[in-house]
Amino acid sequence: MKTSLIIGAGGQDGTLLSQLLARRGDRVVCVGRNKTWQPGAEDRDAVDILRPEPVLALLQKTQPDECYYLPAYHHSAEDKSLRSAELELFGRSHAVHVRGLLHFLSAMARVSPRTRLFYAASSHVFGTPATEPQDENTP
Repeated sequence: MKTSLIIGAGGQDGTLLSQLLARRGDRVVCVGRNKTWQPGAEDRDAVDILRPEPVLALLQKTQPDECYYLPAYHHSAEDKSLRSAELELFGRSHAVHVRGLLHFLSAMARVSPRTRLFYAASSHVFGTPATEPQDENTP
């Protein structure tokens, strides 16, 4: 039986993915913003993905075959926020989308090197590109 770890499992994509993987017969471990759970089991405390120690402990314990990194911290591009608020939003977004991901990659290298990772990024990583569609060669 495969073990699949879904980070950001409380969102729409994570919810649908956890259902699909459970139907496939995987042991599914879900990490959301405020809790960790397995379908049909008792909820556990949250894992702070912004700290390396809890991430390392989670990977040591679960030894997942697959890790889906789906957490998101975003805001509408239409927000009319103040500059200082924009910097704060950028900092939070960077923490979730970069630092958290690096904690998982580092922990995988240390205690679970066979784990395969899927990272779902946003098209926003391209900024305002000159051409469409974007691909691996888009700056």
